Amino acid sequence: MADAMISVIIVNWNAGRQLATCVRSVVNSSKGLVQKIVVVDNGSIDDSLERIGQIENVEIVKAEENLGFGRACNLGASRCSSEYILLLNPDAEVYE
Repeated sequence: MADAMISVIIVNWNAGRQLATCVRSVVNSSKGLVQKIVVVDNGSIDDSLERIGQIENVEIVKAEENLGFGRACNLGASRCSSEYILLLNPDAEVYE
């Protein structure tokens, strides 16, 4: 599995600074295994998206409405081509 690429999907709804902490933890702990990070935003009205705007390899998908977790995950997955997908909540952190 060392050569397998992973896409990470994070569904966001007003997660605030937790989203940036989560995304940075993936970037800092991925060791080249993460192909891309897709953040699907379910219509947040806070500043969570602005906090991740400068992080490389992050694709932001803005939903026009709150799709719910399952539909947002499917939308994010449609943007991925990696063999594996990790669904990660924005209040989680990844460690080596």
